[in-house]
Amino acid sequence: MNSSHKLAIIVPYRDRQKQLDVFIPHMKKFLSRPAQLEWYVGNLSKESYGEDRLRSRSSDVDTHLDYDIFVVEQSDEYPFNRGMLINSCVKILPPEYDYFVFQDIDLLPMIDSIRYAYEEHPLHMAAHFEGNVKLPYFEYIGGCLKITRENFEKINGFSNEYWGWGIEDLDLLTRMRNNNLLESQTYYDNSNLFENSRYNYVDVSPSKFKMKREFMAFKFGGKSYIRILNNDRISDITHGSFSMSAWFKPEFDSKIDKCNKENPISILSRAGFHTGIQVIKIQEKYVLVRCMGFTEDNNEVYNDNFSQEFKVPMNKWSQVCFIVDDKKKEIQVYLNGVLMDGKNQKITYKNDLKFYDTSYFIGSSYENTGNFIGWISEPCWFDYSLTKQEVKLLYDKNPSEHSWTHFYDEPCLYFPFNQIYNNFVFDSSFNRSHGVIHNFDTNSELVKEFEINLGVEIEVPNRLNGKFKCLTKDKINNIKRNMKLASIDYFEDLDLKENYEFYHELVKEFKVMSAEDGLSNVSFKLLGEKKYKNAKWIQLAF
Repeated sequence: MNSSHKLAIIVPYRDRQKQLDVFIPHMKKFLSRPAQLEWYVGNLSKESYGEDRLRSRSSDVDTHLDYDIFVVEQSDEYPFNRGMLINSCVKILPPEYDYFVFQDIDLLPMIDSIRYAYEEHPLHMAAHFEGNVKLPYFEYIGGCLKITRENFEKINGFSNEYWGWGIEDLDLLTRMRNNNLLESQTYYDNSNLFENSRYNYVDVSPSKFKMKREFMAFKFGGKSYIRILNNDRISDITHGSFSMSAWFKPEFDSKIDKCNKENPISILSRAGFHTGIQVIKIQEKYVLVRCMGFTEDNNEVYNDNFSQEFKVPMNKWSQVCFIVDDKKKEIQVYLNGVLMDGKNQKITYKNDLKFYDTSYFIGSSYENTGNFIGWISEPCWFDYSLTKQEVKLLYDKNPSEHSWTHFYDEPCLYFPFNQIYNNFVFDSSFNRSHGVIHNFDTNSELVKEFEINLGVEIEVPNRLNGKFKCLTKDKINNIKRNMKLASIDYFEDLDLKENYEFYHELVKEFKVMSAEDGLSNVSFKLLGEKKYKNAKWIQLAF
C-alpha cells in the first residue's frame, strides 16, 4: 500500500453508547492484527520483515495503515439523516484524507479478508455476516462501504433528502452507476423486477448466467399493418375476461414521429375504441405505453374506462401482457414477465365491457390509423385472464417449446410469423383466423429471426468475502422486512415510506439531479469536537 494514502473511517452515530464502547476498541485491535498489517506491508513476508516486529506494532508498521476513526453524531431533534451526517463529516475533513470507509457502528469486522487498504473503485465490505445471514437484498450496499474522496466528490456524495431509516444507499448506488464508477461482475436479474420503476428489491433474483429467447418478428414501417377480420370464432374474445400479449421493439424518430393519448399508435388493437396496447408518447430514449380498455356507459356510471401507463425503452425488445379480469373488474399489466405497479392509475371498473363486432389489428389502431414503427413478435389473444405463472412462461419460452401444455387453454389468436403467403399471415391458434397484411413494402424485409438475452444487467460494487458481526439483533432481517413492505401504502414507517416515494418518483425519474443535492450543498452546524478513546467525536446539528 502507498503510505501517502490516508483513511477516514466515518461512523454515523446517535444514542448508541454501548455499541460505541465496543466498536472503537474492536476496530483498533482488528486493524493492528498481524494478518491485517501484512496487507499494508505489501510484498514483505513474515520471514523478511519479522513476525515479532509485526506483533509489536512498532511505529513504522503502524503507519502502513494511516487512518482515523470519526464518530459523527447528529445532536438535534430531527429524524436521523445518515447521508447528511457523512456529507458533513467529509466537508470538515482536510484533503489529506483521500479515501473513506462509511461504517455502521453495530458492524464489527471479524475476518482478515476484510481489508481497509486504499482501492480506486468503490468496494462493498459488509457482504457477509456471522450465522450465515445473507444480504437483505441484492442491491444492498449499506453497512460498510469504501470509496475514494475523488469518486465521492464526483457523484456529489450522498443525497441530503433521506430522513429516518433507509434508501440513501440506493440513491448512492444510482449515483455511482450514472457516473460509471463501478468495477464489478455482471449479474442478470432474470426476474426482471429491476426494470420495473417501482419494485420489490427483496425478490430480485440475480444470476451470472444469461437466458436466451428466440422468436420471429414482423417489421412495421409506419404504413403497414395486419388486419384480422372479425368472425364468429373470435368475436367474443374481449367481451369477458381476456388477455393479450406481444413482444415489440419500437424504432421511432422522436423528432418526426408523434402521438398522444387522443391519437395513439397501436401495437395490438380491437378497432373502434381501440382496446389494446398503445404508444401514447415518443421520447428520445423511451416511449410511453398505455394498456387501455373501455366499458359501456349506464345510468349510474359514465366514463368507466380503464388504463395503465408505463415507459419502455426505445430500440430495445420488451414484452407486455395486458390482462382484464372481468370477474374482479380489474386489470393487470406485466412488463417482461413482472407485474407493474398500478398505483395512482385507473385499473378497476364497474360497468360491462364494451361490445365489439370489429376487426383486430396488429401494428395499427385501425385502417391506416395509428401505425407502429418497429418490430412486433408473438402477438396473441386469450379469452381468459392469464395467471402469473402463464405470463412468466409466455415471457421465458417460445410457444414452440411448450405447445401451450401448461396453460388453461390455447390462445384464440396467435401469430408466430413463421408462415406467410403473399399478403396473408397465418394464425397458428385453433381458430385459424388468418390476418391480411396491408401496405407492405415488397422490397423490404418483412420477417426476421431474433435471439435476445432475457433479464436485466445489474451493476453493484465489488464485494469482499469476509464476515461481520452485527451488534443489533435481527438487523439484517429487519432491513429485508422493511424493504419488502416499503411499497405498500399502509406501511407504518412514514419516514421510510417518504424516502421510498422520493427515490422512485423523483430520483429514478431524473426529476432531482445529483448535482443539485448532496455534498456540494450540505448545511450543518458544528457543535463540538473531542477525542474519545481511539476516535475523534464530532457533534453536528441540522
